[in-house]
Formats: sequence, structure tokens, C-alpha cells
Amino acid sequence: MFLTLGRWCARRPKRVAATWILLLLVLGGTVMAYGRATSEAVAIPGSDSQAALDTAAAAFPGPASGGQPLVLRTGPDGPVLTGDDAREAVERSARAIAEVPHVVSVAVPYEGAGAAAMSRDGHTAYLTVGLDVTGRDITPEVAERITDAAGPAEAAGIEVTPGGDLAAAVDRPDTGHSELIGLGAAAVILFAGFRRAAAAGLPLVIGVTGLIASVAATGLAGHLMDMPSSGTTIAAMIGLGVGIDYTLFCLTRFREFRGRGVPAAEAAALATATAGKASAFAGCAVIAALAGLALGGLPLLRALALAPAVAVLVAVAATLTLLPALLRLLARFLGAAREEGGRAGQDGKGAPAGRGW
Repeated sequence: MFLTLGRWCARRPKRVAATWILLLLVLGGTVMAYGRATSEAVAIPGSDSQAALDTAAAAFPGPASGGQPLVLRTGPDGPVLTGDDAREAVERSARAIAEVPHVVSVAVPYEGAGAAAMSRDGHTAYLTVGLDVTGRDITPEVAERITDAAGPAEAAGIEVTPGGDLAAAVDRPDTGHSELIGLGAAAVILFAGFRRAAAAGLPLVIGVTGLIASVAATGLAGHLMDMPSSGTTIAAMIGLGVGIDYTLFCLTRFREFRGRGVPAAEAAALATATAGKASAFAGCAVIAALAGLALGGLPLLRALALAPAVAVLVAVAATLTLLPALLRLLARFLGAAREEGGRAGQDGKGAPAGRGW
């Protein structure tokens, strides 16, 4: 079966490559249209803590995020926040914040329950912002838009500092560069091993292709179930690793067959039937192990199992289909091909001599 699949893809390389490009375009377009949904909500069905949270939410309804503080402060020599100019700037900022998406309420520190949010000296206070998402779901973009909306207060000489989950969102580190660092390190190591740009770049191409497809798929899955942002990170880490790993298996075997004089298309098919089959078995074992996390009955663990499982499945699919096609297209640049007599290492029936494979 693997030999037939590899041979079919190797003999139709452009068609297979075009199919993968179309798949990536469809996934990318869908993500652009609907977005990648993530949720940091943690629920433990049947636990006492979850029952307590549900009871508290029913007894004390309010914004999903609770009250998030936006601290207002003037220096000892600055104007007090209770002055007319400062109050007008704070109230204008509150009205602007109320227009930010996901904001459902803003309490000013001058009247009602908000009056308790003013210090005795009048130099420190805070706005209480309520959002329709939980604190863990507040993104850096939302937090920055809320802070930017407080521009009238800052223009009046008032220092504005987010607190609570708003501060955590603003200070959340961006880990997107970590994948680029990993890819750069992998490229250097692969080039040192193969001494050919095409051979070093092929595992990265397969790995990145699987990475893009799996990240898009897990992002879309977030519309159907709670998918934490860490799930995408785990999927990227595991998917990129196994994609490069499986490609190296097949590429090494392909170069061995080419060194024996096997034609490029047949060498790609044989590599799929040997190293590709081993990679498929390894990928299925990883998916089965990850599926065990879903048996615990916790939605968070189920999501964290689904994301890397999808990444591994995509990596296996790319190894068994896209890789044979690219091996055929790039055969002359991958090295290890016998220059003299293309069939010198084959027997009369077209199989490698001695069937060592």
C-alpha cells in the first residue's frame, strides 16, 4: 500500500504539490475569514471547585471578566483627580473605553460604588472595566486598545496603568519568534550534515507545511470547542519536530536508493514503502498515546491532546504524499545519485540488487 501510494505521488509530483498548495490556501482563507478562536477557560466537570464557581456566578452575576482595574495616578505636585479638568478627562476616557470591543461596563471613581476607588489625597484612583470574556481570554490587543482609549486622561497629565488581567495581557510574552529561532538552528545543522541547500531545506519545507496546516486546523477547531492558546504552541512544537524527523528518515533512504542507481521516481516510492511506513507507524503510536489524555474527562486535556494529534497526523500525511512528489522534483539537487549508469545497481526486474531495502 505504501509503495503504491509513494509511486503514485512520485509520478504525479506537480499535481500533488498543487493539491497541498490549494489545501493551505483554503485553510488560510478560512482562518482569515473566521479567525483562530482560543479560550483559556478551565472547567473541571463534577468537581467541588467547579460547583462552587457555578454557584458564585449564579448568585453574583456580572461581567465575565470581573472588574479589571485601570489605575489613574498624578504626582504629588500634579492636579488632584477630583478637580474639574481631571474629572472631565477621566470621564471622557471612560466613554472612549466603553466603545472598545468586549467592554461591557466602565465604572468611574466619582459616584456610586466606584467612589471607593479614589484615594484620600485624590492623587490615585482606578476605573473598573468589565468585559464579556474571562480574564484569561483578554488578549494583548484588547488590553492595549483599552489603554489607548484612555488617551484623554494621559493628555491631562494623568498616568494610566492597567492592572489585574489587563496588566497580565499587556505583559504576556510573544513566543512567535521561538519557532523562527528553531528553524534557523535546524537549517544550519541540516546544511552541515547534507552540504546541499536543497537536501537541508526539504525537511524544513515539509515541517513548515505541516505546521501551517495544523495551526490553522487547531485554530478553526477552537470554534467548536475550548482550545487554549497553549494548544497551538504544543501543536507547533510537536508538529514541526516530527515533520522534520520523518522527512529525514525518508530523505536518507531516498539518497541510499539513488546511490544504488535507482531512478528518482522509484527511489521515492521505495523510500515511502520503507522509511515512510515506519514514520506512519510512529505517528499513529504518538496519536494513540495523545488520545489517552482524552480519557480523563477534562475538556482542557482533551483539547491539549487534539492539537498535537492533528499536527502529527498532518505531518504523516505530508510525509507520505507531498514528500515523494518533492523528492521526484528535486532529485537532481539532493545528492547521492550515481552518475554513471542509472541502472547499475539494479537487477533485471528493476528492484535494488539483493533487495537490501
